[in-house]
Amino acid sequence: MSLFDYFIPDPPLRCPACGRELKNWQGKEGPCFQLTWQQGIKFPVASDCELTPDSGTNQAGSNQDWEETLPATFLIYADGCACDRLVEAYGTCENEVWVHSEVVTHHNFQPGNTTSLKDERKIREQLKQWIEQRATDPDPEKNDTI
Repeated sequence: MSLFDYFIPDPPLRCPACGRELKNWQGKEGPCFQLTWQQGIKFPVASDCELTPDSGTNQAGSNQDWEETLPATFLIYADGCACDRLVEAYGTCENEVWVHSEVVTHHNFQPGNTTSLKDERKIREQLKQWIEQRATDPDPEKNDTI
């Protein structure tokens, strides 16, 4: 059994530093059945899972039969931009439908329950340096310090 789901933000999200469109989003805060979620649609649009929605047998079932929905807020991540780093984004649901996505930056970073104040400051500073350094670098493809 898989430990993540796939996500398709709509509209697509871009790296705030290099501007490249980010693809292959994954997340661990949904049902984690290798379901594919598309922003704006309540239920999964695809599944790599062989189990039926009741998770009991290997019978075929349609994606609309899944009862799982996404949490009110969740975190997803992607890599593959010119920055050569993992980029995270927040997803927000209303009435169990994913309606908003936003790349995590130093402006909107939300610490978790176990994030200390010291760690929060460090993470915000790292995010700020990543975005500002990439934005001012005349040739970001050659920048390996990030």
